[in-house]
Amino acid sequence: SVRITPNPVVDKLKIMNVVEFDADVTVTISSTKGDILQTVTLKKGKLEEIELTVTDLPTGIYLARIRFADGSIKTLKITKI
Repeated sequence: SVRITPNPVVDKLKIMNVVEFDADVTVTISSTKGDILQTVTLKKGKLEEIELTVTDLPTGIYLARIRFADGSIKTLKITKI
C-alpha cells in the first residue's frame, strides 16, 4: 500500500509505502489535463518516504497515479490549497 499525505496539501506532499514491494512502484503526479508534473519511484524491498515540494503548484485538483509491477494502477485525487 502507498500512502500520500497530507491531503489537502499546502507545501510538502509525502509519498510513502507502508509495506515492502517485490518490485519498484512508480508514482506520477499530474494535472487533471494529463500533464505530468513529477514522477517518483519507491524502490523494491525498502520502506521509503519521499517528500515533494508543491509550493509552486497552483491551487487545484491533481492526480497521483500509482503504478504497481503487475501493471495495476491506483489513482488518488490530491487537493492543493
